[in-house]
Order: sequence, then C-alpha cells, then structure tokens
Amino acid sequence: MPKGFPFSIGFRVLFEKGALELKTVFEGAGPPKNTFQFHSDEGLQLLTIEEHDPHEQELRYSVSSIRREVAPELLDAQHAGEALKLSLATLQSVKENRAVRI
Repeated sequence: MPKGFPFSIGFRVLFEKGALELKTVFEGAGPPKNTFQFHSDEGLQLLTIEEHDPHEQELRYSVSSIRREVAPELLDAQHAGEALKLSLATLQSVKENRAVRI
C-alpha cells in the first residue's frame, strides 16, 4: 500500500436501528489505531476498545494452543464450519447486494 494509504481491516454490522463499525489502521511500526463506533438516528457514539493488534492476538492464541497452554476452543471443527458459513453468506450478500439470513 502507498504510505499515504495504510493497510486497514475492519467490519460493519447493520442493525434495524443503527450500525456498528470497527476499524483498525496499521500506520508504521507502532501499534495499530482502533476506532469503534455506533451510528444511529440519535447520532454517532464513540465506543472504547482496548488497544490491540488483532493479528498478534490471533497468532499468540494459535501458538498457545499448539503448546497446549490453552484449550483450542476457537480452533475446532465447529467454529471452522461456522466461520465458513458466515463467509459464504457474506459473499452471497455482496454478490446479490442484499441482506442474507444465516
């Protein structure tokens, strides 16, 4: 990515009466910057979230699971299936430009 357009990840969840948005922006060598917001008819509400690097947390959890320091609860077949189901529904929603029920 060009320096003026840093790598970012995030998600947006739409509800009947608002939208929740989390965005993480990686700018240089320091920790990423997180913004967590709720948008509604009443206006924008900034939510607090602990500063973290989501990639680092995922890797630490995976390594701890491999070392058997923690139970691999999030790495089992059931969670993998649920993640796949959500990913396929997201793809369908984008392709069809409509909400998809899961």
